[in-house]
Amino acid sequence: MRGHIDAGEAGIGRTGFEIEFVEVAGSRCRGSLSQCWTVKFEEMAPVRGFGWSRGQKHFPGWWWSASTGQHVGFESWLECDHAMRLDFGREVVAFSSQPFWLYWQAGSSVVRAAPGSRA
Repeated sequence: MRGHIDAGEAGIGRTGFEIEFVEVAGSRCRGSLSQCWTVKFEEMAPVRGFGWSRGQKHFPGWWWSASTGQHVGFESWLECDHAMRLDFGREVVAFSSQPFWLYWQAGSSVVRAAPGSRA
């Protein structure tokens, strides 16, 4: 899938979830899970940046992935452990960090979250 998805076509109400991601060229795309099934998220830019500063309590960094041949970001020891485990998994062909925003309806509100890793 490439290009933008019409918001009317993607509705959270019908599918329960929507995904928004940023293509390498910088354009934002959004659609239902079924519309985004074929997207190679390991080729997409992270939807948000990784921040770190002196004296912080968490542990961000970059893992060089043999699976993808590029760096994958992490924001904690736990995410680093997951990246390492994914990279050594024989069934894993690629993974990425914060490749999309995931939206879903929770009561009268829409919730948004960016997953740490995706296999």
